[in-house]
Amino acid sequence: MLTPPSRRRPWELASQVATVDRVSTGRVTLSVGLGATNSGFETFGEECDRKVRSELMDECLDIMCGLWAGQPFGYSGTHYTVQSTEFPTLGNTVQQPRVPIWCVGALGRDKSMRRALRWDGIIPQVMDPDAEGGVRQPHLDEVAALRAEIAAHPDTSDSFDVVVEGQWTDHSPSAYRDAGATWWIESMWSAMSEHSPVAAAYDRLMQGPPS
Repeated sequence: MLTPPSRRRPWELASQVATVDRVSTGRVTLSVGLGATNSGFETFGEECDRKVRSELMDECLDIMCGLWAGQPFGYSGTHYTVQSTEFPTLGNTVQQPRVPIWCVGALGRDKSMRRALRWDGIIPQVMDPDAEGGVRQPHLDEVAALRAEIAAHPDTSDSFDVVVEGQWTDHSPSAYRDAGATWWIESMWSAMSEHSPVAAAYDRLMQGPPS
C-alpha cells in the first residue's frame, strides 16, 4: 500500500521508482507514510521514534525529487548529505515534473496534514484510541470536510487526490466518491496469513472492481 521512506535509502528508492515509472510508461504513483508504529523493526536497529522518522521521510522525499529533476544535485540536511552528483540512472522519469506522491495524513494533526498537502494526494487516517491499532479510516463526513479543506488550501491543485483504504471501512467506493475521494485502495492485509498471498490477490482481481 505504501513505502516508509524512513526505512529506505533515498537514492536507491528514487532509482527504483524511476525505473518502474519508465517500465510502466508513466503509471506509477509513490505512496508514503511513517509505517506501522509497532512493527518490530527496532530489533534490527531501525529508527522507531516518530519525530525522527518524520524528519527522515521529509528529507528522503526532498532528495528523491531533486534527483528526479536532473543532475547535478546536492543536498545538506540533518540526516542526509548528498555531494553534488551526476549519477545517471535517476533522472528521465516519464511523468514530469516528477512521479506523483501520495502521503498519509492524520486528520486534525497540523504537522501531518501540512506534510501531506505538500504533495499530490493524501491517504487520510483518523487517530482513534478506540479503533484497532489506534487508527481508523475516515467517515464520509470527514472525507467531505477534507475535500473542502483541500479546495481552500492555496497550494493544492484541482487534481489533488484523496485515497481511501477499502478493507477497513463499511462504506462503499461510490459513497466515498460522492464524498470527494478519488481513489480506492483494495488492501488485502489478511491475505498475508494465507498459504498463498499471490493466489489470494489473483482471486480478488478476477472478481473485478468493488461494487
